[in-house]
Amino acid sequence: LALMIRTARSLYGHGKVLDAISEYGKAAGAAFAAGKRDLAFDLAFTRGSLQLRAKQYDVAAGAFGELMSRVPDNPRAAEASLLHAYALGQLYNTRRTKDRREEYTRAIEEHREKFPDHPTAASATWMLAQLEEQRLQTSVALRLYRSIPADHPRGPAARLAVARCYEKILTRLRS
Repeated sequence: LALMIRTARSLYGHGKVLDAISEYGKAAGAAFAAGKRDLAFDLAFTRGSLQLRAKQYDVAAGAFGELMSRVPDNPRAAEASLLHAYALGQLYNTRRTKDRREEYTRAIEEHREKFPDHPTAASATWMLAQLEEQRLQTSVALRLYRSIPADHPRGPAARLAVARCYEKILTRLRS
């Protein structure tokens, strides 16, 4: 297992991202088989993150989804859940279909329900608000943007989005 991890790190260090993804997957599988769930989670999380960087959104979404179902009690499960939703969002942005939008929305809402007090909840709210604003659901987006805490990294951008939503509503009322 240690050799597999070193190999994966070395491959990544040498810019062989796709090979590193494969090796991290093998190492995660071996760690799961050995009963080392936390190590397996970390390795699988790294693999999924590399898949996101390589723009392999479909496999990354599947990998993070599987990771959450296999180790739902890991301290980083909320991050995996958010990255699962993010990957689905990227898939939706590449081809906007009703099914992809619904899957993306469901992933965000599940994240917000499972991890309401985790810092990632506000990021998920931001993602959902952006989606609703793109869909011209301005009132829904406004409510979501307003729920993002001002001290969150997305707080200032959320405040600007609130103003933008109010402006859209006023423009619509004028017309």
